[in-house]
Amino acid sequence: MKRSKMQDSLLALLGLAAVAVYVLACRPSFSPDGARIVFPSIDTDAKQAAILCYDLKEKTLETVYRHIRVPQIREPETPADPKKPAGAKSEPSLFYGSSSEQSLHSVQWHADGRRVVINALSYIMVLPVGAAAPARMLQLEHALDAGVLMNPQPVLGRYQYLTNKKLILRVDLDTGAILSKEAGAESVLFGQDGRLFYYSNVEAGDKPDHMEIGSLDPETLAMAPQIRLGAEECGEISGFAAMARDGSRLALTTRIKDSPAMLLFRGQKVEKILAVAEGRNGVNAGNAEWALDGKTLFVAYTREFPDKDSCQYGVMEMPVDRGSPRDIPLFSGGCSDDSVILFQIALSPNGRTLAANGACLEAKDLKGEHRALYLIDLADPARRVIQVPVPSASAGGTAGVKR
Repeated sequence: MKRSKMQDSLLALLGLAAVAVYVLACRPSFSPDGARIVFPSIDTDAKQAAILCYDLKEKTLETVYRHIRVPQIREPETPADPKKPAGAKSEPSLFYGSSSEQSLHSVQWHADGRRVVINALSYIMVLPVGAAAPARMLQLEHALDAGVLMNPQPVLGRYQYLTNKKLILRVDLDTGAILSKEAGAESVLFGQDGRLFYYSNVEAGDKPDHMEIGSLDPETLAMAPQIRLGAEECGEISGFAAMARDGSRLALTTRIKDSPAMLLFRGQKVEKILAVAEGRNGVNAGNAEWALDGKTLFVAYTREFPDKDSCQYGVMEMPVDRGSPRDIPLFSGGCSDDSVILFQIALSPNGRTLAANGACLEAKDLKGEHRALYLIDLADPARRVIQVPVPSASAGGTAGVKR
C-alpha cells in the first residue's frame, strides 16, 4: 500500500511504525443508552479536527468540539542592526500557535451518559453533551506518546487509565490528581464491564522476548499476569484488543505469516487462530468487536484493489466456532498503511447496530459522499446500511442521512 506522510511514533509494541499528522483514535462511541454516537472527524484541507454527535432517533448531527490547527506564524522582522555589516540579515524567529501533535484526539462516552471524555496528547477534556454544566480541561504536564490515542483509554467511574511509555497512569477526572506506577514494559490498556486489562511486549535486551496479558487493579495499578506467550507465537500484534462482554474470550488483531488473523484466548491459553483472509491478498485487519453472545467477531478491514491505488473498506462478520465469514463492504477510497487505524468500528449497547467511522480519512483518499458515519443494522438479515454524510468544514454544507 502507499504510505501517507508520517510524523509521530507509535508505541514500539504496536508493530506499526508511525501515524499521520492528524491521526485520531477514530473509533465511534455509543452513549450508554445507545441513543447517540460520538465520533471524531478530520478535515486536512481546513486543518481542523472535530468531535461530532449523531442522534439516532432525531437523525441530527451536531459538532460538539472543534480543534483548529493554527498555521506557522513568523514574528515581524526586527530593524537592521547598524553594527552588523551591510547586507547582513537577521533570521526571524518562529513560533507556533499549535503544534501538529495537538490535532490528535480520541473520544468516548462517560458511563453517566451526560459527558464525553476527549483525549489529546497533552490534555484531557470532560465535555457535557446536552447538559448545562461546565467543560473541564485537565492539562498534562508531559505529552503522551501518540500511540496511546490509537485506542480509547479506559474510564472507570471518576478515573481514566492511560499509559505513558513504561508508566501506568490513573487520572482523576474531577481533580486532575494522578497516580502512576512503573509497568516494566510498554503496555496497551483496555477495559470491559468495570474491569481493566493490559498486554505488554516484554523485551530481553533490545529484542522482543514474550507477550504478557493480564488484569490491572484499578486502585493500586498492580499488574497480575495471566497469559504469557513467546514472541514467535504472537505474530505481528497490531495494537487492537477486544474482550467479550462476559470476559470469557479475548481477541487480538495480528498478522501471522503476512496474513491478517485474530488471536483468540480463552482462560489462560490460546484457543484458536481465526484467519481474516488467507494469503497475501492485500487485506489489513483493524479493530474488532464481539457480538453480545460471544459467538461472532466483527472486524474492520481494508482490502487493496489490484491496481494498488485504492482499497475497499468494510466489516468482516466472523463466526468464531462454526460457519463462514460474511463480508459487509461499505465504501472504497485511497489507502495507506495506517488506514485501519483511521477506520474503526463500535457496537451498540444492545448489540443491534454496528457503527463504522469513515470521517477520518484524508480528503484526497475519499470522495465526498463516502465521508460518513456508517450504521449497519445487525437485526436485518440483509445487513442494511444507513449512511450519515459528514460535511467538510472547508466545503461547507449540512449533514443528511442516506439509506
